Amino acid sequence: ERVIHHQQKYTRPGLTIHNTLQTNATLLDDDWCRFFKQHNFLVGISIDGMAPIHDRFRAVKGAFDAALAGIRNTQAAGIKVGLRFTINRFNVEDIGPVFDLLEEMAARDLVRVNLSLATLDPALARRLEPRASTPARRLAAMHSLRESGIPVGVLTAPVIPGLTDAELERVLAAAREAGADWAR
Repeated sequence: ERVIHHQQKYTRPGLTIHNTLQTNATLLDDDWCRFFKQHNFLVGISIDGMAPIHDRFRAVKGAFDAALAGIRNTQAAGIKVGLRFTINRFNVEDIGPVFDLLEEMAARDLVRVNLSLATLDPALARRLEPRASTPARRLAAMHSLRESGIPVGVLTAPVIPGLTDAELERVLAAAREAGADWAR
């Protein structure tokens, strides 16, 4: 509340401030959701798959259920969320139930999905993010999201001079062809 107070007090006329928060959603209760809705926050939520995989990655039994409760609270409050879901070899088979959740949220215009894609080169991708899915699987996921009516974009990160920067246009073109509507 102090941050919002200072923003309101010191913001110049005509300047708009957008607040975002990245969270695991486990503490998003009704009070927090009211606050975020009142102050027009965009909330980013990260999950690693459905319960068994998410709990294993977070090393906390019940972490997925707590995150899902937080996600449901954001839905009830009408808060738009960005869902961060890293697709890797451990959870790629678990993506169906996650799509169901995303479709439900997309139907109420409450979610936007960003997938990271730094390179189209599978060997380089494996060196940059050893546990993450290949570029081809990420592009296939973008296509599946778009086909399911879920808004999807691409995060072109990391852009590393001399390593990934030369293929940025190809990465953007491939993401667009796969269904991405925006790039960051």
